[in-house]
Amino acid sequence: GNLGALGGGDRHGRLVPEKIEALADERAVAVSAGCLHSLVITDDGENSPLDRRWRPRGDVWSFGSGLDGNLGHGDRKPLLEPRKIEALKGQGVVAVSAGILHSLVITADGTAWSWGTNDDGKLGHDDTDRRLRPERMRKDLFDGQ
Repeated sequence: GNLGALGGGDRHGRLVPEKIEALADERAVAVSAGCLHSLVITDDGENSPLDRRWRPRGDVWSFGSGLDGNLGHGDRKPLLEPRKIEALKGQGVVAVSAGILHSLVITADGTAWSWGTNDDGKLGHDDTDRRLRPERMRKDLFDGQ
C-alpha cells in the first residue's frame, strides 16, 4: 500500500497476491498485517513444521509505516521492504501481531514483547512511553489475573 505495508519496495497497492522479493530466500511461517505495517516470522527450514522437533527460528521482519516506532528498528522511519528486527534476533519468536501503531510478539518461552505507540499503556510496561525497539512486557503486571 501507500505506506509500504505490502513490502514490495514501492508505495503501490496490489490487486492480486505477489511474492515479496526481499523475503524470497526466507521461509515465512507466520504473518500479521496491520493497518499501516506488517510483520513476518521466518524459519531456518531445518525441520518440517510436521516434525515434532520443529521450532521456528523466530526471526521477525517488519515493513510499512514506522510513524510511532512500530517497526522496532529504533527510529520512526517507514520501510518499503522488509528489514529484520535485530533486537529480537535469537529470541525464538513464535507469534506476531501488528496493531495500528504498535506491535506485539510472543517467544517460545512465553515471553511477550511490545513496541510502538503506547496510548493508555497498551504496551504492558506500566507507563505510556513510546517504545522504538521491542521490550519485554512486565510479567508481574499480569500475575494473578
